[in-house]
Amino acid sequence: MRWEDETETADQKFERLAEVLRVAEGKGCVVVAESAGGSMGIRLVAAFPDAVETLITVCGKNRGSAAITDPYRRRYAALVQSVQVAEEAFATISGTKRKNIYCLYSSGDTLLGSHDTTLPGCHNKTISSRGHGRTIWELLLLQNSAVFRKLLSARA
Repeated sequence: MRWEDETETADQKFERLAEVLRVAEGKGCVVVAESAGGSMGIRLVAAFPDAVETLITVCGKNRGSAAITDPYRRRYAALVQSVQVAEEAFATISGTKRKNIYCLYSSGDTLLGSHDTTLPGCHNKTISSRGHGRTIWELLLLQNSAVFRKLLSARA
């Protein structure tokens, strides 16, 4: 998402993603969003419920904009805006659609707590791993096919 890029707002970043989903509208996409990208994933589900069949957030900053510290607020203004909008957007997601959202959280994540990552009415899964970046790396690079296949087959 290039959160540090101050020339692009959260809405402009979102529009880059939205363009992809507009092309895929109605095709049942699976969106995988990690870390701060979790907020964008939430926004995509709310804006394109027919295009996003499933959302998987990996250590996602899915909520908790008020808890973002001042150094992060100054450095990543678009991130703060994205999480704020995601919190509002999540309220519009139906209970049925929430059942297609999987929030993977690591109890060893020292950057984001479960309160940042887990969402009510969604599948909140704890992953045994240490650290924020390491958990993301392990899931996306090493285990992604097995973990994601298991999650997606469990909902069938």
